[in-house]
Amino acid sequence: MTKTDFAKMAISFVVGTGTKIIIKAIVKNNVDISKVTDKVAVEAATWVLSGLVASGAKKYTDSMIDELIAKWQEIKKGIDEGRHLSE
Repeated sequence: MTKTDFAKMAISFVVGTGTKIIIKAIVKNNVDISKVTDKVAVEAATWVLSGLVASGAKKYTDSMIDELIAKWQEIKKGIDEGRHLSE
């Protein structure tokens, strides 16, 4: 596992956990559950919705990490080229 893969995994875990907490809170505060069947349906839908949003968040954060790495490599290359010119 590369450092980038580890960073992506760690950030995805944090973002995914936060996403699930937020969605559960939204559902809890906005959905009136009166029957057992409603509770089962809402729990299942909450789980699926949380997964969908967390998956989208993972794609977004992975993309941002890749962009950050590309920019860092570009900056590093410029610095290295600048050093080469001054030698």
